[in-house]
Amino acid sequence: MINNPMNSSFRVSSCVNNRLLCLLLSFLVGGAATAQNQPSAGVSATVGENGSGTVSLTAKGVLPEPPLFFSADASAVAKITSTGVSQQINLSLDVLQGKPELISLGIAGQGEVVSVKGASLTDWAVRTSADGKNRFLDIKPVQLEGKPKPRKLAMIVTVRQKIENLPATLQLFTITPGKATGFAMKLKIDDGGFTTRVTQVKGMTPLKDDAGYHSTAANSLTLQVMQSGASPADIELRNASITGSIDEKLHSATLVYTATAYVTEKGKIDFMSGKAAVSSIQEDAAYALSLTSSGNYQLEFDSPGQYPVRLEMIARIDNAAKGWVGWKTVDFSTPQGAVVPVELSGLAGNVKFAESLSVHPRQQGGAWRGFLPATGHCFVAWKTGRKAGEGKLAFTSRGLTDVTVGAGLLRQVSQIDLKVLQGKINNLALQMNGPGEVLDVQGTNIAGWSVEDGQNGTRVLRLRLSVPLEDGGTIKVRSQQAIGKFPVTATPLRLTPVDVLRHSGYVRLSNAGAVRLETAGVQGMMQLSPTQYPGGQIKARQIFAYRYPSAEYAWQVQADQILPEVSLNQVLIYEQLESDRVIRATVELDIREAPLREWEMKIPDGYAVASLKGAEIADYVVGTSVENGQRDVKVLFRKAIAGRQLVMIRLEKNAPAKAGVWKLPVISYPGVKAVRGHLGIATAAGWRVTPGKVDKLKETPLSYFPAKDPSLQQSYRLRETGWSAEMKIAAREQSVQADVFHLY
Repeated sequence: MINNPMNSSFRVSSCVNNRLLCLLLSFLVGGAATAQNQPSAGVSATVGENGSGTVSLTAKGVLPEPPLFFSADASAVAKITSTGVSQQINLSLDVLQGKPELISLGIAGQGEVVSVKGASLTDWAVRTSADGKNRFLDIKPVQLEGKPKPRKLAMIVTVRQKIENLPATLQLFTITPGKATGFAMKLKIDDGGFTTRVTQVKGMTPLKDDAGYHSTAANSLTLQVMQSGASPADIELRNASITGSIDEKLHSATLVYTATAYVTEKGKIDFMSGKAAVSSIQEDAAYALSLTSSGNYQLEFDSPGQYPVRLEMIARIDNAAKGWVGWKTVDFSTPQGAVVPVELSGLAGNVKFAESLSVHPRQQGGAWRGFLPATGHCFVAWKTGRKAGEGKLAFTSRGLTDVTVGAGLLRQVSQIDLKVLQGKINNLALQMNGPGEVLDVQGTNIAGWSVEDGQNGTRVLRLRLSVPLEDGGTIKVRSQQAIGKFPVTATPLRLTPVDVLRHSGYVRLSNAGAVRLETAGVQGMMQLSPTQYPGGQIKARQIFAYRYPSAEYAWQVQADQILPEVSLNQVLIYEQLESDRVIRATVELDIREAPLREWEMKIPDGYAVASLKGAEIADYVVGTSVENGQRDVKVLFRKAIAGRQLVMIRLEKNAPAKAGVWKLPVISYPGVKAVRGHLGIATAAGWRVTPGKVDKLKETPLSYFPAKDPSLQQSYRLRETGWSAEMKIAAREQSVQADVFHLY
């Protein structure tokens, strides 16, 4: 018989002969010597005179330490100020088993732990995981030799989060279970007079009477903070909530929508659309309810103020909605804004809600509680749950989408990070919403891919995996779509994993080349600074970054071409030689807004291009057709140029020098924003130039002319196009000058 595992012995008594006793002793001694889990063992034997014997086997060892099990209870109050959020978290720890040498809890959200105080605390630290994605709060209790280890610990955690500018969107600092076997957290928000709006909640349920939020698992809460009364909408519905009961036999759901309307200007607001109808409104309501021709409901308020809103609604339950065969669905939309708590009753406990949808209620007590997304779209799908033990795949995903718009083409790189929570991913499909052509798919265990037609005219990108994904992986999809002539509006391709539990991520838009971008129709996304995009930094003239908390988002890109803006400053010299007439032009181009690859000018007919030079000029083409006495000259540059560029032109015409009126031919520059410069007239020796009819030119002294030329006789300043000038050329009388020295 074994009485104590730490020091046990047993006795075996029998009447055997000496040979049998020796065999038994040899077997026991050999077994004790080979035992690995008994560091100290002993065997003793005694034999009586009558032949009976007694064998004693003693084993000694140390039992392993039991693992650490503890529970955590946190109560936090977040106070909002203009510069940040301060939290004081009362943390209670209960050690259930093991030695509390190091207690580790998880951290979600932003913020910095300022201090941790408690009577049983030795030290604390904030630790970041190796991949940099998770943070932990490590607590080291007091360890006193000779005294029992503490079993109940109480401490206060102080946290601060900075707010740079308002409005701001931030993820509040919250405690998560970490390695705790039992966990509970209560969070209350003190707005401090600011306007706050919860835009995303995960793993939390609202408490009654606006007492905050409660969580028993991994959690997160995203909060939008705005100045109180800073540019509010004319009509806002705040503190909204939906409660109701589902009657599957009647195929309908009775819902009650309550909120407070903040009205600054009288008017109307869209209230509800979809497969639902308003059954009754409150008595003495301060608003009017109307139905539009498209079947949508609107609320109309006649005067500013704050008014309670309470509406009873009936929503239809579809048993076979498109794409949701075998599921029961409720589909309607409410006003956009903050997330709206939803509480449903009348369903059995074995009901399973579709986890891929943004509205995914969880059972709490006798009701199912969840949240509507910021888009206000309430789409709920449920069916009878499966039996325990069957198991089900559960995974989440995060997307990083880079969209680049250039001339005639929209390029897109979509990266999707997968994280498996339960089961294995054997086959993966991505829902394709919007136009676009898939060029390449790369990622973890990708063996092949194909694009197939889905339901409702959509497409599905199916991926074949060489090995199932157990922990997760990364998928990168390159796609593109052709866009028409500018200006154009395009919808980027949106990829969403099918049957995903939750999908969120970021979108970045940039331009390539001379393209001006704008976004339109943005729904379900929050704009961020481009530096907050998780991907690598890029260089572009325009960069837009957005974050979407759920897969229900939409947006469009508006693109237009940026035309180069060219201004020039020229120095023109018209010169009459003995046998030629020459036009020398030094043109300084100032190119802005967009780079320039080619440039066009018009020269007077009858003149030949003797030379055309410039640092970035590759070639030039002289047109053959004459229009309005001018020919085209197209200048081709080696690359797209911008900024200041210098072009030197020399035009020549065979014509003997003669007296008369010379109407100066004009060099014109189509599409140029502004033309300025100087104009000079020079002749060969023996000829005099006097001005005739001059329009839009201002005469200047010869000393002010920027190019020094000894044969220059007239100079002008030009500030606009459309100038004209006539010069009178006369021959000088012959004269002889002589210096004579007479020596007698």
